[in-house]
Amino acid sequence: MGRFSEFLKTAFIGGVVVVLPGVIMAVVFIWLFNLINNNIEPIAHLITLGFGLSDLLAKLATLALIIAVCFLIGLVVETRIGSFFRNVVEKELLMRFPGYITVKDLVEHFADSKQTTFSSVALVRPYGNDTLVTAFITDDRYPGVTTVFIPTGPNPTSGNIMHLPKENVYILDSKVERGIKTVIGCGAGS
Repeated sequence: MGRFSEFLKTAFIGGVVVVLPGVIMAVVFIWLFNLINNNIEPIAHLITLGFGLSDLLAKLATLALIIAVCFLIGLVVETRIGSFFRNVVEKELLMRFPGYITVKDLVEHFADSKQTTFSSVALVRPYGNDTLVTAFITDDRYPGVTTVFIPTGPNPTSGNIMHLPKENVYILDSKVERGIKTVIGCGAGS
């Protein structure tokens, strides 16, 4: 009976591991869809009244309008005059709002597909002794010093930032995603 219950437990956990990521993605997609849908509803209603379009076509037209406005604003701020006005508005108005700089940096970070937080995985000697710790290189522009993020397992989003001598940093031939998986797995697969 012990083998059978172990088999059922393993099968159930395996099923959860396969199904749960898809369920989480579906929930996030539905949440995002509802958020967008609820926020464009007033504009879509005006388009429905003004042009007599169906509700679906009005929502699609609203999304197209929002995308077109963002595109046009992007074109304008790429010019010298547009960039000047953006900087003035940002400096004189937007930067006075608490948290604006943080939100702006976060959006720019995710919008820049070439930029990654971690450039590579490394083993580091944070205390100069024989202890090796998994870390991610965040910056190595300065002579003699490498900045690393040392995550705490199993949560790779929390940890410590250290500035170590380059001789205490050993870059591994491994992908960052693999390093993150080993942190989540508390070292399994290292």
